[in-house]
Amino acid sequence: MPSPYRDDVTEVVSDGSGSVWATTGRALARLDATGGALQVWWADAFLPESFIWGLVLDRHGRLWFGLPNNDTPAGGIVMLAPDGTWQRFTTADGLATDDVWAIAVDEEQDEIVAIGNGGLSIRAADGGWRAMAIPDGLDGGSWVDAMVDHAGNRWFGSDDSGLWRRGGDGTWEHVQTVAGAPLQKVWALGRGPDGTLLVAPVGGGLLHLDAGGSWRRHAPPAGAAAGGPWVGAIAVGRDGAVWLATSDGAVRVR
Repeated sequence: MPSPYRDDVTEVVSDGSGSVWATTGRALARLDATGGALQVWWADAFLPESFIWGLVLDRHGRLWFGLPNNDTPAGGIVMLAPDGTWQRFTTADGLATDDVWAIAVDEEQDEIVAIGNGGLSIRAADGGWRAMAIPDGLDGGSWVDAMVDHAGNRWFGSDDSGLWRRGGDGTWEHVQTVAGAPLQKVWALGRGPDGTLLVAPVGGGLLHLDAGGSWRRHAPPAGAAAGGPWVGAIAVGRDGAVWLATSDGAVRVR
């Protein structure tokens, strides 16, 4: 990618055509599935001094990502429609905050879920945004990833407080340990082939919460350094295989 941050790819998704979309700190890029052409949009094109974090694709083919304001005037959420039109949403449109760090798609409810420093924002299927508060002590937390499971639970990973769940009834739960292991830093969440939760805590391998509510742990690859490798993203292939983007390269989990 023609960028000073070309080695810092933060998110990757594939659309219905097979084209691949990726974000870095400063750019959004699309690799065409047929001709292999690379198209790049710089974050500054949306607002000066902005950068991109989070990237999801909804059932309508719309691409969504956040613009954390990081103490600058920039911020909010940007949507790229299939027809090539762009739209930016801010607190003026109903967001809880313009400092958006993590976005997820609720496939069952056709909603967009976004969290950042200042609150939780949910976009309903009718296009309206709802702003919601987050528990005391979490405002200002370092949110890294978000995911919605098959049961409608909204999960959030944090760099400083681990894993959080917001249930369908609006209650919050702090998941601090799994099988006796503390969850202090969670950088990647994923949705399994059956819609269940996948969690990659820093240095802790891969955790899976099955439909029955039981946790299972896949240990880090043999020979991995102590405390690592860290996982930056989780993806599920068409064959149901789980792939991890780690500091030591790509890892396939059976």
